[in-house]
Amino acid sequence: MDSNWHKKNSEKSDLIRLSYPPFTRIIKISDLQFNQKNTFSIRLNDQETANLIKFLGITNIFSFNCKINFKPVQDGWLILGIINLVASQQCVITLDNVRTKLKISLKRMLISEANIKHKETASPDLNLEDIDQITEILELGDIITEEIILMLPKYPRKKGVKLENHYTDSKNNIKPHPFQGLANLKQDLEKINLPKK
Repeated sequence: MDSNWHKKNSEKSDLIRLSYPPFTRIIKISDLQFNQKNTFSIRLNDQETANLIKFLGITNIFSFNCKINFKPVQDGWLILGIINLVASQQCVITLDNVRTKLKISLKRMLISEANIKHKETASPDLNLEDIDQITEILELGDIITEEIILMLPKYPRKKGVKLENHYTDSKNNIKPHPFQGLANLKQDLEKINLPKK
């Protein structure tokens, strides 16, 4: 009973943790201009950086910047952006810090709920995963964090470090027959011309 309660509450806390972005940048879609540039430059303050480090489970963020542009398209908006991130993660083998440099291209489509159901209304170069329902309020912090999570190495390794192979490779994987040594000795003796008695 107690273990089930703990499991349910752990799952709930994980969902809560993932529901809220570590930083927030709210955009009102109604404020976007169809005939003007809708470009946003995003940088993080110290607290937001600390929140993102904790959220991603990494050791540090050296630099972060992001530019996002909204372009009007039929029935919605196309979001184009570049996320630049230099961070450090723990090497899964040595536990040393490993520097990770990411340049992430962001590309999403915002369209109405009705049009999401019709793939033909979306641009052919976009997948359904890249299509979001258009709403009055858009949280860029959520979108940016999601893109980083998808591109961040899951198992970072220090350059030149390889996992020690405790198993023999396929060539040497076959264990020698216990009498192989005697067979080899017999072959060696046969090669020697012993004098006849």
